[in-house]
Amino acid sequence: MIQKIKHSILLAIAALCWGTTDAQLYNQELDEFSPEATKRDKLGVRLGFGLNTLRSGDLKNTKVTRGYQGAFYYRVNLFKGFHLNSEFGASIRGARHDNGDLSYSQISLFYFDLNILGMIQLDPGFKHSIIAGVQGSRLMRSSLFIGPEPFPAFLQLPFKKYDLDAVVGYHFNTRYAGFQLALKYGLLNIAGDFASYNKQSLNNNAVQFIDLKPGLRDVKNIKNLSVELSVYF
Repeated sequence: MIQKIKHSILLAIAALCWGTTDAQLYNQELDEFSPEATKRDKLGVRLGFGLNTLRSGDLKNTKVTRGYQGAFYYRVNLFKGFHLNSEFGASIRGARHDNGDLSYSQISLFYFDLNILGMIQLDPGFKHSIIAGVQGSRLMRSSLFIGPEPFPAFLQLPFKKYDLDAVVGYHFNTRYAGFQLALKYGLLNIAGDFASYNKQSLNNNAVQFIDLKPGLRDVKNIKNLSVELSVYF
């Protein structure tokens, strides 16, 4: 199911990207060939992937996992040298865990995201920018995998529904696309009431959540951390 969601998001945004790039060049500032030309607002799409993990002293043997993102964005030139970039999209985050075949091996989190990013130009042609801002997120689905099993054993784990991340990064524009490398640092504890959560595995292997070793019932603090590379069209 998670793989189907990933593929659906990527295919939909790739189609939008194709239509957008076919219609116009990406960097409208460079289109004018003049730093003094009137700057125009821009509507487009973003497609990216990231390296994600969960920061927690309570989770065991946590590793980095791949994630995917896609978003619509609207960029406004507020004043000389500064743009405001607002985005609405979705992301898949989480972490891998090296806990053997009988305990949790991956936690996957599917979010809807709202980003508000300031873009500070470093040159007149708007090729190089520093970005800083925040990302607010709403958790739509959480999944936990056991060992090498390809399908989640537990769904809708007791994670808190909302998260807030600080965002910093670097943005590079060309005439045909923009590229962004960003660090997203979770500010809120997203761990809910794991102590009271008790369900049986969905994979009919008779595993109870409370029987996982190492267990998750003592988890009290988890925060997101992501490094993302995105392409803007």
